[in-house]
Amino acid sequence: MLLTVTEYIVFVILVLVVITILVGLGCLIRATFMRNKNVRVLRFPQTLTVENEKHAQDLLELLSIKTTSYEDDEAYHTFREKMKTMFPLIHQYMKREKINNNIIFTFKTATQSKKILFVTHMDTSFGTEEKYADNHEVYGPGAFDSKALLYATLRAAEEILADHLTLKTSITIIVTVDDETTKKGNEAIVNQFLKQGQFFNLVIEEGIGIIDPTFLELKSHFALLGVGVTGEVGIRYKVKKTQKSREKLESFIEDLQNANVFKSQVDHNARRVLSHFAKDMPFHNRFLFSNIWMFRGIVKSIINADQTEFSKLLKTTFTISTLRENDQQYYCDVTFQLATHDTISEVVTALNQFVKRYDVDYEIINIKQASKQTSEKMRGYQIVKEAVENIYQELYVAPYIITKISDERYLNRVSDCVIRFSPLYYPYQAIIDAENGNEHVMKKSITYGINVYKKIIKSYEDESSVL
Repeated sequence: MLLTVTEYIVFVILVLVVITILVGLGCLIRATFMRNKNVRVLRFPQTLTVENEKHAQDLLELLSIKTTSYEDDEAYHTFREKMKTMFPLIHQYMKREKINNNIIFTFKTATQSKKILFVTHMDTSFGTEEKYADNHEVYGPGAFDSKALLYATLRAAEEILADHLTLKTSITIIVTVDDETTKKGNEAIVNQFLKQGQFFNLVIEEGIGIIDPTFLELKSHFALLGVGVTGEVGIRYKVKKTQKSREKLESFIEDLQNANVFKSQVDHNARRVLSHFAKDMPFHNRFLFSNIWMFRGIVKSIINADQTEFSKLLKTTFTISTLRENDQQYYCDVTFQLATHDTISEVVTALNQFVKRYDVDYEIINIKQASKQTSEKMRGYQIVKEAVENIYQELYVAPYIITKISDERYLNRVSDCVIRFSPLYYPYQAIIDAENGNEHVMKKSITYGINVYKKIIKSYEDESSVL
């Protein structure tokens, strides 16, 4: 018997209701079981060890030498001489090269079957803060960025050499000096590696590190391993120099600042990251984040309202310089930090409406393509993950895509496994303080960072096959 129209409509509604219930039930089950079983919060020992104090005093000595990103041969010479006395075994057993003022330390094993590259730098800002240490922290320009990381890298190699007078893994350590100016050091060094046919099993460069559970209602500490860097583009918008054109450009800038140019989007790269955090959220957020495909709009609104670095994964952001001029033109430079789903051509297209409306011209002055992303399945990623978990213990490890620290993409040319991560723990307050010019690092964190690097090197020593 054929169904009447009314019966057919009722049947369709019932089917839709059943499907909705089943989908909802599936989402509920997923959120219930996709969770971290334990809350992991870092708990450092109450007392400082002799080792903690030794590492803190060494770092304080390095901070006392005021190196900068600008040419200062006297300061660089003083710093290099200090490194010779502080790390004598590195200078004895590792080959040392210079490209301009950038330094490369290399130890090669006979087979060179496993090769690790560590990347750091020595420059600091022109800070005037006093360099000192209290009972728990070391203070001074460079304590956050980045002499603490440089010290941890070199100290790890030095301590392994002190135990064995050799290394069983080929390691290379880069120390650059121009990360706040030309940024040419890493590029020049990578070009030399390419000429030499050098390729590394693992590259560890500076990036994000361990975060406090201060956002998105996370309950645990997380170590974020940077597996990729989003793209960046700089565009100069300009007009010929007349009073009327200046007003046009000013209106262009004002309109651009107030407009909602780019849309949030949760693509597969963002989902990859957020799925790890979902497991640590309270149930109401875990239900949404573990089923992003179903609640995409709500998830976007939560992240955007949270106003953390995570929002940059979903939405392209930009900064606009002040209006400038030369003999012929008025101009402003706009730097776009691309979300994981946007491309440079899409940025240019999105701004076309403003370009036409105010009759301004433009030129692309800088392009940084998004880096290739490192797979979590790669052995190098697993080694770093295991080392961090082993040393810090009470935290979770998750992959992350860097949006803020986005100026290094050269190293993917010499490795398929590039991890952007700092093994030093900076509490949330230390990050805020550093942004306000007050850099400091926990004494215990320095030792933990050193031990993470030592664990990584020794993990490669223990492996019998080429990765």
